[in-house]
Amino acid sequence: MLGANGFVVAVPSITPGGSYEFIRGDLSQIGNLPVMRGVDQFKAGNIVDEALTGTGEPKRATRQQTFSEGDRNRMLFRACMLQAKHSVNFDELLVFAREFNETNMQPNLLDIEVVRTATSAWEYD
Repeated sequence: MLGANGFVVAVPSITPGGSYEFIRGDLSQIGNLPVMRGVDQFKAGNIVDEALTGTGEPKRATRQQTFSEGDRNRMLFRACMLQAKHSVNFDELLVFAREFNETNMQPNLLDIEVVRTATSAWEYD
């Protein structure tokens, strides 16, 4: 899989969290795989869109969507869960969580709450 900035994940890539391997088949069968679809929805600007619906279906929203008390923790957790899949490490996820809080929460959550939520999403993922 070729990601942003030329980052590649392929068998037999090894990461701090484990390694990528073929479960069935081998490299000669890659040509038989179906084309990946829907990958664009995971761009950083669409994190809010997917978090709003919880279905992976984009919803008309901007990254500057404002969430107020009662929705802030839930929406930050959803956004962090989605971003965690694309973060190389926890620090990267925490930067995202803090930016998301500053941009989208009214009023902003306390930093300790942002750290707890990002930690929870990172451990869950």
